[in-house]
Amino acid sequence: MDLSYNRFYGEISQNWSRCPQLTTLRIAGNNITGGIPPEIADSIQLQVLDLSSNQMIGELPKKFGKLTSLLKLMLNGNQLSGDIPLELGSLTKLEYLDLSSNRFSKLIPNIGCLLKLIYLNLSNNNLAKTFQFKCVIYLICPN
Repeated sequence: MDLSYNRFYGEISQNWSRCPQLTTLRIAGNNITGGIPPEIADSIQLQVLDLSSNQMIGELPKKFGKLTSLLKLMLNGNQLSGDIPLELGSLTKLEYLDLSSNRFSKLIPNIGCLLKLIYLNLSNNNLAKTFQFKCVIYLICPN
C-alpha cells in the first residue's frame, strides 16, 4: 500500500497490525506525527516499510525485530531518537536501511550481522563521532 506524498497528518494507526498479509507500507512525505506504533511489527509479512520524511518522534520499537521478512526500512527525515535497538540485528534479510536525518544516539553493535545489507545511511544523527564497523562478525551472528 502506497500512501506517500499526500497531505495526511496525525498519528499512524495501530490498526495496521490487522493486515497480516501486508507486504508494503509506504506513508512517506506526509505530516505524520507521534511515535511509530509497535503494533506495525505484527505485520510479519512486511517487506518494505517507508515512513520517511514525516515529523515522527520517539524511539524505534524493539518489537521491529519480529519483522524478519523486511527487505527495506526507510525512516529517514524524521525526529526519531534514542538508541537504534539491538533487535534490528535480527533482520537478516534486510538489504536497504536508511535511518538518516534523525536523532539516533547509539549504533547497534551487531549491525555487521546484516549480511545482505547493500545500502546503509546513518548520516545526520547524533551517533558517536567514531565507531568501528566490521562487515563480518562470525562470533555473535546467529546461524
